[in-house]
Amino acid sequence: MERTWTIVAVAFAALLAFALLFSVARTRQVELDEARADLTSLVALLSEHGDRSIEDGDKLVRAVLHRVKAWDLSEPNEARSIMEAMRQLMLGSPQVASAWIMNADGVSVLDTWTYPPTPVRAPERHYMQAHLAGEDGPFLAAQEIGS
Repeated sequence: MERTWTIVAVAFAALLAFALLFSVARTRQVELDEARADLTSLVALLSEHGDRSIEDGDKLVRAVLHRVKAWDLSEPNEARSIMEAMRQLMLGSPQVASAWIMNADGVSVLDTWTYPPTPVRAPERHYMQAHLAGEDGPFLAAQEIGS
């Protein structure tokens, strides 16, 4: 009789161990599925944000490019007018918060914050180096903290 109880106890312990392992495996799978869904949502959000950033930036460039090309980079009335046009285009855009117009030396001659602008030197920044090297179109580089 004692042998029977031992077999029953071992079988019961094995069943409990199996149930525990099954529960752990199932919980792990559920958590992995949730993490995968969260990551998929995050990728979609970041992709949409990137698309809208490029779209808003491109809209801004296309809207003022002809005026900037015709501007001598010093005439104050045209500078103010271009600045206001850029500000209006950025209203309501959560992606584009500011914009600059740089001269050939990589120094800002106009921005969307103040007039007259505080010159910012950026010839060493990746985006300016790319444009100085003849990059045509948008250039995306790693984030840089302003100086």
